[in-house]
Amino acid sequence: MTGPDGHTQTLKQEQPIRTANHGNALDIGTVVRDYEGNTWIGTLGKGLFRVRSSAGDSLPEQFSRVDGLSNDNVRSSCEDREHNLWVGTQDGLDCIRDGGVRTLNRREGIASDNVDALAAGRDGIVWASTSIGIDRLDSGHPELYLKGTAGKALFTDREDTLWAGTGGGVVRMTNGIWSPVRFPSGLSLNNVVAIAPDEQHRIWLSDADKGLYRWSSQKTDDFSKEPLLQGKSILTIREDSKGRVWFGFYEGGVAVFEEGVFRSYSERDGLASGSINAISVDDNGPVWIGAERGLTRFDGARFVTLNSTRGLPGERVFWIIPAHDDRSGSDTPPASLASTGRSSIGLFTIRHTWLRMNSLTMGMA
Repeated sequence: MTGPDGHTQTLKQEQPIRTANHGNALDIGTVVRDYEGNTWIGTLGKGLFRVRSSAGDSLPEQFSRVDGLSNDNVRSSCEDREHNLWVGTQDGLDCIRDGGVRTLNRREGIASDNVDALAAGRDGIVWASTSIGIDRLDSGHPELYLKGTAGKALFTDREDTLWAGTGGGVVRMTNGIWSPVRFPSGLSLNNVVAIAPDEQHRIWLSDADKGLYRWSSQKTDDFSKEPLLQGKSILTIREDSKGRVWFGFYEGGVAVFEEGVFRSYSERDGLASGSINAISVDDNGPVWIGAERGLTRFDGARFVTLNSTRGLPGERVFWIIPAHDDRSGSDTPPASLASTGRSSIGLFTIRHTWLRMNSLTMGMA
């Protein structure tokens, strides 16, 4: 799944959403907010939906194969420096600009029609990961790198370095040069599913087989034996404004790393229960946690949770767009999230008070 911050992670299982008008399951594959504040939702089977920043109570716009998409199974998305929206499907890579769609596929030179992950750099370059290599796209012109290698997680850091977790290890590209990330002798991370930086420019790496590690140019810290992480599968990693690093688990609950110590929190502490699908941080401090059974806000002292009994029309929260992601300068709400009920998707905006929420139910034919 690709989140609105550009991070790509591997889902442990598909998470179905029921549509408003019929019983077919709808799976969210990716979400991104564009420079105008519109939210784009990619689905597995129903194409792409755009929720305009000024949508009010209107239904989202749907884009599908008949509108020019290469396929209705949308797996990844990102927006580049020129505000082009890139959408990866199982039949190619679509570039959407000013209402037009241009598709790149094997005939146009990309490695494979199956595009699983995308990342955009500040230099205007777009990176597309396929099952047989990673493509570099400069002004839409593809160039293949790492032939035969699938990138399971892609991430561009603040220095515009591209990091990729692959089946052959972790690699990075700096100033046009690929290099393997060196680990202590005997350690190989070939199944990295989550990558995130911290304020000290260290990189956190979660490997589905080997566990959690923190890499820096000086050393690699091994947290794979940390007791609080045993038996846990990390789905998402995020650092907050206080320098604490948060880890969300597929099995439910979170762990927080602060001043060299891990602490765990669960439903007993007020956290929403179920798999942790998203963690987001506002510039002014609060941490938001989206789970299978609600939305939790941590204010630095306590957890407070909303669910279907406290204002949400559904339980599952799949993504959260942070407050600082408003690049349009418009009156876009500080944060938005998606939650699901038994028969609908709700897109919510969170304003100055987090309990003030307006739902937008997606009715889809």
